[in-house]
Amino acid sequence: MATSGVVTDAKRKRVCQLIRDGKGRNEIAREVGLALATITGIARDAGLSFDRSATAAATAARQADLAAMRYKTAIELHEMGDKLLSQIFQPHTVWAFGGKDNTYAEKRHPEPPPAEKKSLVQAAATAFDRSLKMAPPADATGVDEARSMLGDLGKAITELSQAADEEPVEGDEA
Repeated sequence: MATSGVVTDAKRKRVCQLIRDGKGRNEIAREVGLALATITGIARDAGLSFDRSATAAATAARQADLAAMRYKTAIELHEMGDKLLSQIFQPHTVWAFGGKDNTYAEKRHPEPPPAEKKSLVQAAATAFDRSLKMAPPADATGVDEARSMLGDLGKAITELSQAADEEPVEGDEA
């Protein structure tokens, strides 16, 4: 920043007015030709501070925009994973270049070969994984309750099965 050396009363008043108008420190320094530290000192001496609410609001808006973009990308990744998985049992064209003349050949199959299926599953899994990392489920509550309920159900079935095994069957000798 260029400085004029001496801070005149007129410049001091102008700086204070610009601060009251909500201008930022860098903008004021450029306008009046003073160093940033000088602008800060004038503000401090006058008991003024720079309003950062506009900066805070802009930062919050940018963070919200970025979150929305991440969420949109997560949805696209999830949709991509769904599409990849749907291709596993769809007709598939196998192709290759070969021979001394490097000729192109293709053949249509009812499903992709196993290696292609594996690649599709891996690509889908990667898409789902990235989607979940970008936009994790909002709430994972209920998982412990579900495990507990399934555990209780398993115990009850085991007990019923053991009780049925212990009951005498008609015609058996006791």
